[in-house]
Amino acid sequence: MAATKPFPLNAPIGATALRNLRLHLRKYAPSAGLGPHLRRRMGQSLEFREYRDYSFGEDIRSVDWAASARKGGKWDLVAKSFEAEERRTLIVLLDCRPAMRLPVSVPKLGVAAWITACLLQVALAELDRVFVAPVFGGDGRAIRIEGSAGFACMQTMVRDALDAALTNDDWQAVPKAQLSDVERHLRPAAAVVFVTDALGDDPDGALAGFVRRAQKGFRSFHVVEIDSWPHERALLKAQPFRLRALAGKSFGETMFDAPEAYLAQVEARLAERRVTFRARWGGQGMIWPDEPIRYPADAGFDAGSARAWFRTALPENRAWRALMSRSG
Repeated sequence: MAATKPFPLNAPIGATALRNLRLHLRKYAPSAGLGPHLRRRMGQSLEFREYRDYSFGEDIRSVDWAASARKGGKWDLVAKSFEAEERRTLIVLLDCRPAMRLPVSVPKLGVAAWITACLLQVALAELDRVFVAPVFGGDGRAIRIEGSAGFACMQTMVRDALDAALTNDDWQAVPKAQLSDVERHLRPAAAVVFVTDALGDDPDGALAGFVRRAQKGFRSFHVVEIDSWPHERALLKAQPFRLRALAGKSFGETMFDAPEAYLAQVEARLAERRVTFRARWGGQGMIWPDEPIRYPADAGFDAGSARAWFRTALPENRAWRALMSRSG
């Protein structure tokens, strides 16, 4: 049944509740040698990274004479490497596949917009450089978020994705990621957060390639996963249903029931798909806690009850906690 009114995109968690949170992300990028690079970026400090062998021709100021003396050899000089603190870039990727518009009562894309709004409030309070970009939908253009106008642009992007008229061909198509514009903003001290249900396809490997590149160069890639299956399972148990054509598959007009064996099979397929993406995307910079933001197992779950649920579900989620630290 179609929703009677648009899903509200203003996050249920306000600025007051987020005031003491800080993004728990690295702000440091490796300083490429010392000498002329032995300087502060943006007026901030340098942080010691590690000891290494001194290479002749480098600035002699990089030598740690005490450590060199302990090493013993006349020419066995030890140098210090530093990390230069710079302004962090946060990039939030929103999965905009048609399937993210489901379930109709509480679309995953709407919840993803709530999560994104909370992230943006925390990041902007720290004066981070912030971008939001659609993946598998829209034009792939990264939106620079600066103040209330940036929030409004993000909400417009999500509203357009939720309200766009889709044909059966649109539902059956397998969308491709558009990430060329996003990749321009992958600075050395960048963090990428992908808000998704982790169930889409990546037919040309464009997303997988981007994810691997986003984990290099002192960057990190975080996945905040949304799982609507408990609610959808409850809906399937409540009454017979018709399957929508989706991602290249069509099921006609047949009405289905949901015996336990069928539901168990669906659940196993969903778990298998998530395992596949973890294996394909994983790397040293990947942070993907094995705990999605999970809808309640309630067939009556709707936009009204979702607001109260979200205020509890987000702060308790492991992926959210991995992104946050508390000031003071």
